[in-house]
Amino acid sequence: MNSKTLNLSFIIGWIVFISVLSLIPGNSFDPLQTPFWKKIYFDKFIHAGFYFVLNFLLLRRIELKKLNKILFTILFSSFAFAYSGIIELLQGTVIISRNSDMIDLAANFAGITLAIIYFQLRNPVKIK
Repeated sequence: MNSKTLNLSFIIGWIVFISVLSLIPGNSFDPLQTPFWKKIYFDKFIHAGFYFVLNFLLLRRIELKKLNKILFTILFSSFAFAYSGIIELLQGTVIISRNSDMIDLAANFAGITLAIIYFQLRNPVKIK
């Protein structure tokens, strides 16, 4: 299996991982419902981390496939944000004991943005 195929497998696996953890009933996370974890907004760091990794994997695909960096950064990051919005919408409408939370969506956006910043610092776009 070459690195391009492996990267796509990681992307699909990570999307499945996020989907499963995001769409199981909320009472499955009782240990994270203690006052300490709530006080430090631990779940927001988890959201940011999940979507940082997702966008990292997507943006890595740009390097592996030698795609147009600006165009595909916008497309892949928009996909990651839209996906996170769909997950939040499903949590608020379909999943028992889960709520949609705009702060979660903001944390997702922060993770996506941090991945963009990381890739820009690692390999800057050169304006001609």
